[in-house]
Amino acid sequence: MEVRGIDWVVQPRVDLAAARVVLSQDRIANVYALDDLEPPYDRYTIVAVAACNSAPEAACLVVRHPAFTGIVTHGPVGGLEAILSALDLPQATHLDIPAVHRQLIERHYLFTDPHERQLMAVTAPTFRAVPEPPARVVRLGPADLDDVIDLYAGYEASAFHPAQLEYGVFCGVREGGQLVAAGGTPGLALQSRIAIVTSVFTRPEARRRGFGAAVTSAVTAALFALGCQDVCLDVEIDNSVALRL
Repeated sequence: MEVRGIDWVVQPRVDLAAARVVLSQDRIANVYALDDLEPPYDRYTIVAVAACNSAPEAACLVVRHPAFTGIVTHGPVGGLEAILSALDLPQATHLDIPAVHRQLIERHYLFTDPHERQLMAVTAPTFRAVPEPPARVVRLGPADLDDVIDLYAGYEASAFHPAQLEYGVFCGVREGGQLVAAGGTPGLALQSRIAIVTSVFTRPEARRRGFGAAVTSAVTAALFALGCQDVCLDVEIDNSVALRL
């Protein structure tokens, strides 16, 4: 079904292959959205698209996963406005939107915990691995779930959920049998050949020893080995330590 506005033609639900084409117009900014188009999130994701003659297409991705709800927006404000008027939006959600969309989104949502973030990206030729990691970095998987949950219990901003260990890439550092640092990806957008590193966290007593850099480096290297063209890092704009990573 198509919903027609004054200028924009809205398709409330397009197939995920078509959604990938639109969202790939800005693949770095839309890395989270491209992630949601692949397992395990694809079954919970819908994407609406708006087109207007030769203007760039707008898109709104809505994912309703059991562990979280999220919205990602892309494209001209006019197209997004037409989309939002045609969609059944969740009552509460995590929002990943460019600054230019905020005024429009505020017509639908009250921002309760806004964060200004910086999204950076590296390619294989520009990637510089940590030459001599300060500790042995190991790959983590579903068998490490309890240790990862214990680690992130001290990380107030953690958005980790168990599916990430199964479908993403996670690495960590252990000392005396305890997991003291870890980081990984929420998933893998291998069809788009892009991924994002998140949830890099070190226990307070183990900081300033290079563990965060070692984990970030190991995860990034593993993602390039899987065929990614771009690997992104998403950090709060005032987090100087993460920015240096």
